[in-house]
Amino acid sequence: MYIAKKEVENGEIVVDDEEERERILKIRNACCYMTEERVERLKEQDFIFSAQDHKWEQQFGELAAFFAANGHCDLKGDKSTLSRWVNSQRNLYRRKLEGKSSSLTDERVGKLNSIHFSFEPRKIARSKRRRS
Repeated sequence: MYIAKKEVENGEIVVDDEEERERILKIRNACCYMTEERVERLKEQDFIFSAQDHKWEQQFGELAAFFAANGHCDLKGDKSTLSRWVNSQRNLYRRKLEGKSSSLTDERVGKLNSIHFSFEPRKIARSKRRRS
């Protein structure tokens, strides 16, 4: 039996032979299959299915704690990881409004709004207050 050449590239197995690739994918999928019921039970327990979602939730938790302690989400002059994350959320929101690809879901926008997060940079927010 011919065994196709396998390489690991960016964490994925690369195989020369299409049949071998399909066999590997079937094995991988069979091992990782979950029923919809099981997935729903995990969701009910707020299970996070991806590392990216987990990281977002951690950063949101930090921002929510900052809001609870300070009554606002404005990290003036802060150069922390949280400050960079806040700026990233603003950029993702802008992209979303422009119809471009963005990982900022409506659910995440809702969570940020729940702690009175401003998606507008401070300069824009200040100029709008002056005009009012």
